[in-house]
Amino acid sequence: MKLNDNTVDELLELCRLQHVQAQMEVYERYHQAMFVTALKIVHNTMDAEDIMQESFLIAFNRIDQYKGNDNFGGGSNK
Repeated sequence: MKLNDNTVDELLELCRLQHVQAQMEVYERYHQAMFVTALKIVHNTMDAEDIMQESFLIAFNRIDQYKGNDNFGGGSNK
């Protein structure tokens, strides 16, 4: 299943169903920005990487709590 053409909202709906490829697509779209943000805060590459990975795990485990009121990732939902 090719998911890179899906909107973020479509991907998040698949993530709610535990769709691993959708989770990977969300990760691919957002991991770099999340890493850079974490690195600016902690100033340590290994810690920033751990924070980024842990954040994705938390996000995917709590995906049902996301109501879609704000843009996922702070950017456009396209």
